[in-house]
Amino acid sequence: MAQVPESPQINPEAFKEDEREMVAKIVDPINEYTNLVNEALNQNLTFDENFRGEIKSVRFLEGETTKTFKFTKGKPAALWVVSQRNVTNPSLLNTEVVQAQWKWDGKDNVEITSILGLDVAYRYDITFIIVAK
Repeated sequence: MAQVPESPQINPEAFKEDEREMVAKIVDPINEYTNLVNEALNQNLTFDENFRGEIKSVRFLEGETTKTFKFTKGKPAALWVVSQRNVTNPSLLNTEVVQAQWKWDGKDNVEITSILGLDVAYRYDITFIIVAK
């Protein structure tokens, strides 16, 4: 992500002398807010600190196609498979698209009801992004 440019500031000194005190009262909170936003954006936003959701890595053993794990960040709206790694044979690349079907129990568990695209003879570490509403 490119660096966000420095936030513009409203300078009360740019106004007539009799208006400066009133302008300062109005713009000081605005200037402070733009500085905070600019600082946050330039500190590299992270998923965990800035988004309602979770990045979760799950190990699937040979032949496993279902898993259940905790999700306590709200009601899940989407689950994406973002990476897979063959743990049994890391040099073997997967040529299939990995897809997961899932459901939420209405409390704090997400269940992968099936996962497609994996060779059942191997173990995999699968990383998901779960986004909450």
